[in-house]
Amino acid sequence: MDLKRFRRIFPVTKKTIYLDHAANGPCSTLVLKAIERFLSEWSNEGIDWMEWYNHVSEAKNLFSKLIHADPEEIAMVPNTSTGVSLAAEIACSGRKGNIVLNDLEFPANSYPWIAREKQGIAIRYVRNKKGVVSTEDFERCIDDDTIAVPLSHVSYASGLKFDVESIAERVHKHGGLMVVDAIQSAGAIEIDVNKQGIDVLTCGCSKWILGPHGTGFLFVNRRLIETSQPSLIGWHSIQDPFDFNLRPLKLSGTATRFEPGNPNFLGFAGARAALELLLNVGQKRIEKEIIGLTGYLIDEVKRLGLELNTPVDPNQRAGIVNFKVRNLSTTIDRLRRNRIAVSSRGGGMRVSPHFYNTIGELDSLLSVLRTI
Repeated sequence: MDLKRFRRIFPVTKKTIYLDHAANGPCSTLVLKAIERFLSEWSNEGIDWMEWYNHVSEAKNLFSKLIHADPEEIAMVPNTSTGVSLAAEIACSGRKGNIVLNDLEFPANSYPWIAREKQGIAIRYVRNKKGVVSTEDFERCIDDDTIAVPLSHVSYASGLKFDVESIAERVHKHGGLMVVDAIQSAGAIEIDVNKQGIDVLTCGCSKWILGPHGTGFLFVNRRLIETSQPSLIGWHSIQDPFDFNLRPLKLSGTATRFEPGNPNFLGFAGARAALELLLNVGQKRIEKEIIGLTGYLIDEVKRLGLELNTPVDPNQRAGIVNFKVRNLSTTIDRLRRNRIAVSSRGGGMRVSPHFYNTIGELDSLLSVLRTI
């Protein structure tokens, strides 16, 4: 990998050691140019709706390649929270039973499901044991009344990567759905929705995909699309949006039925460029680089005698390393003064490098930690 070339694409590397992709990804020159080009065309030529929508269509096509889905199974959403709310509607509409959640979830992947208690759906919680929730822990809570298991592919705080495939196999045996929040995995590690048995998946683009806020995607397995009746319907949701006859109402047979109206065209122009970059680099290469960087950091953190909140096993982690330090807020402030960007999550320091980061940058982080 020509790391120097890729680092030039990210201007943030000139002034900052950016290790906070689990919070937000920085803007690359490719995304910046795509957005500037869009703004220039808008300013100088006015509206070209079909060309604008082409950015959205192509972004959806690219995302489908990233997760090995069919483009017709992809809908645009503004963020993960919207996607999770749609997923809850798809899974729970007209049904009774239980939802199996774990206690490491981010609120965005909890609240839409908890809200379903008002319609008589029970919430079952799988409790973590020292920061880990095993497949067996899920299996004990899944039964024939389980509607869905909503699951963050990678935990936002500890960085624990769940065995989605094994959990999906279990929930499918009982007739339930596997619903995945991929905000901490898409763009960082490989995803194959068919191989992993994922029925619904959603994520925003602003973290590991390295795209703008206000852009995201929803994957819905084809078999679920035509049986789903979204409550939010607009002119995009029908088979032919340019057939302005009001009746009969014919919802789209693709995932566009979950798209009520015009998208964030400007944002999706940037998201398209971000996805093109990821696919050009290759998700396997990206995952290899990230796992290598996080593995190095874990080894060095252990040498410092600091307590890890992230599993050591490469099969149980992705791009996040979380560990405990003395005086957490003071330490993070000191790192910021040294232009090193990290986060505080789950009672520890969260470090999240991407493929263009280097061992040298991690060594700079470690040098500051050794002085504290």
